[in-house]
Amino acid sequence: MGRRGAFFGILGVLLVARTASVLAHHLLLTPAGARAAEHPFSLIPATLAGEVGTVAALGVLAGLVSWMSARAGLAVLTFGGVLLLFLSQLDLELVRWTGEHLNPHWFFAYNLLSHRRLLKDVLFGDTLALAVALLLVVVPSFAILLLARRRGPERLDGRSVALVAAVSLAGLSSQSLLAPTAQALRRARPVLVGLVSESVASFGDQPSPREVRAGLEELHRFLNRPPGWFGQPGYPVWHPVPSEEVSYTQFRARPLAEKPDVLLVVLESARGWETDFRRPSAETRVPALHRLWKERGVSFPVCIATGYPSIEGRGGILLGIAGHPSGILLYNARQLRVLSIGEILARAGYERELVAATSPAFEKMEDWYARWFDDVRYDPSDTTDDDLATRTIQRLEAAREKPLFLTLFTIATHPPLYRPPAAPEPKTSRESYLTALGYTDRQLGRIFAALRATPRGRDTIVLVVGDHATPNPWQAIRLPRLGTPNAGENWTTLLVAARGLPPGTLRPELTSQLDVAPTLLGLLGLDVSNHFFGRDLFTAPAPRRQGVLALRFHGLAAFEGPFLYQARLGDPAFQQKWRWEVYEGEADAENGDYHHGAQEALSAADRERIGDLKRMARAWGAVLDDNRVMPRR
Repeated sequence: MGRRGAFFGILGVLLVARTASVLAHHLLLTPAGARAAEHPFSLIPATLAGEVGTVAALGVLAGLVSWMSARAGLAVLTFGGVLLLFLSQLDLELVRWTGEHLNPHWFFAYNLLSHRRLLKDVLFGDTLALAVALLLVVVPSFAILLLARRRGPERLDGRSVALVAAVSLAGLSSQSLLAPTAQALRRARPVLVGLVSESVASFGDQPSPREVRAGLEELHRFLNRPPGWFGQPGYPVWHPVPSEEVSYTQFRARPLAEKPDVLLVVLESARGWETDFRRPSAETRVPALHRLWKERGVSFPVCIATGYPSIEGRGGILLGIAGHPSGILLYNARQLRVLSIGEILARAGYERELVAATSPAFEKMEDWYARWFDDVRYDPSDTTDDDLATRTIQRLEAAREKPLFLTLFTIATHPPLYRPPAAPEPKTSRESYLTALGYTDRQLGRIFAALRATPRGRDTIVLVVGDHATPNPWQAIRLPRLGTPNAGENWTTLLVAARGLPPGTLRPELTSQLDVAPTLLGLLGLDVSNHFFGRDLFTAPAPRRQGVLALRFHGLAAFEGPFLYQARLGDPAFQQKWRWEVYEGEADAENGDYHHGAQEALSAADRERIGDLKRMARAWGAVLDDNRVMPRR
């Protein structure tokens, strides 16, 4: 060509940019206040090898295309390089914020522009990381475009393509040798490898009919219902009640004064170990919730969220079912036949409303909210828990002709954490969290005071449940080792307050978000068909013990009493058992006195149990894929 083209210059820019990005990712703190990995210098070599392999693979593709057209080869390398920079940086940002890599399910699950306040908080709540991320995408992209324009295309010879291919193969194949563990290898994988592997895993893990039958038998044992509870052939979790219309009719015929309002408070990112009323320190952290509990509440401090993050937690609370083992339940299953607690209450004559600081469009919840609520009270100018409390009080104090089912989604404890204007600068990430939690509690205190002021308010059933937890720094830095879901993501809290309950009662047995809907039906006296995995917590005799299943992107966590079993559906090597609800002997400023419990050695029986649990999760995924949660009605 007479002059050297842009090919190797662009590859050099990509390698330098990705190296800088990997180093920044492992050395800067995440929003949880910890590094992204426990031992970054043991993980960086494997991560860099993957990045070199991916960049070289793009070079091989562009080189092959250049044999047909030098300009086309340059275009593939130029625009492919810019796209790779963007996707790779987005991948690492997702790891920083959620602990998980980019996968096909994330692409269309969120509309960030619809919730500009949160987008602004995310962008400017972590200014250094934002600046570094922008520099590592924008500057190299301009350099690539400049190189492509000034140096122009070139046609690579076979030896050059072979050399680049060898580099790609060496980089990608050496990752498994450089990564200290299989979990570390998963954390180190490049974005394109992750997207391909997650896509293959989503379609390639289909159980046979025999495996589905065995898995569903295990699910029924796991849920531990009375004989005949699941009585609808073909719909393994549907509980039919032939006389349900009588129950609905009798409830609708009651006078309004005998149909209590219901306030469902969904606490954003509520850490169960920080709100555990068994511990005297909880009263000082959340005094308003503690007072409500003392007045007329029952606390269930050992409550598990069946999903993570919020979109999955909402599915657990409102739909009462576990998530999908490989996808996002509320995004991937919009045509799923399911029956929410909101739809049941609508049939019972309730008016249903939601108060939230997040646009329904943010998580693309418009269709679900249309089914669950009659009205969504969202105002983009009302963005704090103070604003939400004011709107909630206004609605509770308004006159009405129907009983009200009012749901409130709090926001202050969503990362990045809200700091009230008068609050001092927190010294640690835990202090930041407790400051935000205390602020939310004060706003809830205003709502509870309004309820106390009127007879109807004093009769209102109040349920307070976390949508999920959020890892503390100890957990966040160890996510590659802990896996997902884990107690740091899923141990949250549940408080039920209603007339007639024994006030100030602690119930330390294992519960979950899935118990919210059936418990509410029991308090209202509604005996109706449903598919809820949970049970009424106030039945007499006491409800049977059952486990809690949490699923996230092929990760499995099964909570059974004091034990937590963890596994990955496609990785037979990753198996763990924890006695998860064990506090540390001494507290530290960053984490308090909770880490992740105490890890237990796996016995042969434990490994067999984990195999049963994995079969159960796959069978549940098949039920969701086949749309067999409930029959047509």
